[in-house]
Amino acid sequence: MKIVRKTHLVQRYFAALVLAIAGLLAPVVWASETQSMGYDLSSTELMAQQSNGVVIVDIRRNEEWKDTGIIDGAETITAFTKAGSLHPDFQVKFASLVPNPDTPFILYCRSGRRTEILRDALESSMGFTKAMHLSGGIVGWKKDGKKLVNYTP
Repeated sequence: MKIVRKTHLVQRYFAALVLAIAGLLAPVVWASETQSMGYDLSSTELMAQQSNGVVIVDIRRNEEWKDTGIIDGAETITAFTKAGSLHPDFQVKFASLVPNPDTPFILYCRSGRRTEILRDALESSMGFTKAMHLSGGIVGWKKDGKKLVNYTP
């Protein structure tokens, strides 16, 4: 009888331990499943990613590129019209640069607001897993003393 009782106690102890561990891990698992996988990059982090071959995409409009210039090596695709709707050419042009959802890419705009929204939408609606954006946009880039090149169509 003592062996049966000890076995039962060990089983109960083991079950309690498993439940305790599950209780501790649940918030971590939940957070990892619900939080965005996208990354907000600093200027320095963008440069490091670019040196590793990651595609950089400037989503601003033509007049913005002409006004401030662009990050050297960036691709230019207008994502939004002045009215704020998705530009009709964006999806086709973007798909030519980022061929599948596992391709890493970095978006940037003037302040980072548009690219954060777009990055989150590309992740949640289209399944992109390696989407990043320059958190301060071109404004932060310039504030950090980083250089731009003239935009030539």
